[in-house]
Amino acid sequence: MKEESTPFSLGRGSSIRGFAGITTPVLYIYSFIADLGLNRFELISVVLMFTPVFLMGILVLAYWLYLQYFPHQKEKFTHRGKFKVLDLKMELR
Repeated sequence: MKEESTPFSLGRGSSIRGFAGITTPVLYIYSFIADLGLNRFELISVVLMFTPVFLMGILVLAYWLYLQYFPHQKEKFTHRGKFKVLDLKMELR
């Protein structure tokens, strides 16, 4: 029986994409350590290793700034018990 494709279905290959998304930064870190062990320091290794960290930082900064300028949206995100860690961090500030 053929599977129906909906916008919410993960489809085929989703586990492979998830696995690659998790392991790719790890492989960059291992590559960087191997380059250091071989006394081959390459800038691209550092850039690739920290790219996921920079991208996540940009997304978190954008979300934080959004909530700073539109504080009424905070209740929309926290009224169902979600984002409690974000709520706690904003209260500690």
